[in-house]
Amino acid sequence: MASIPTAPAQVGNGKAVHYVRKDEFQADTIGCRRRVSRELTEREAAGRQPCGPCQRAVDALVAEQPATPAGDAEPAAQEGQVYRQELRAEVAACTLTVAAHITAHGFQPVGERIAWTFRTGHGASARYRWVSTRYVVG
Repeated sequence: MASIPTAPAQVGNGKAVHYVRKDEFQADTIGCRRRVSRELTEREAAGRQPCGPCQRAVDALVAEQPATPAGDAEPAAQEGQVYRQELRAEVAACTLTVAAHITAHGFQPVGERIAWTFRTGHGASARYRWVSTRYVVG
């Protein structure tokens, strides 16, 4: 089974261990979608409690890894390319949205990579919006 390209990370000054993908540029954690302050070393992460949503995301990634025989490498490479393109689209959409709406957070996918919903503001002033795969913000 291939190893999952994740790394422990810190959000703000928090003590919980969050996780970020390492195969593509990611500014947000993979589980709770919070902005990463810095990457942690394995030594710094040892003994800290993991973030629940981030740990579940890592567990889901491990469960999704197909056990392919060594001779069946070509289809996995094609699937990896599709995944990388989807991930690039998500990162671009989130980055452009944050550039336009500095308080944008809480991105969640809608359907099969059709769009992502997000929130701007906090508390009573929070508003829900969306951004499509064509980077149209609504």
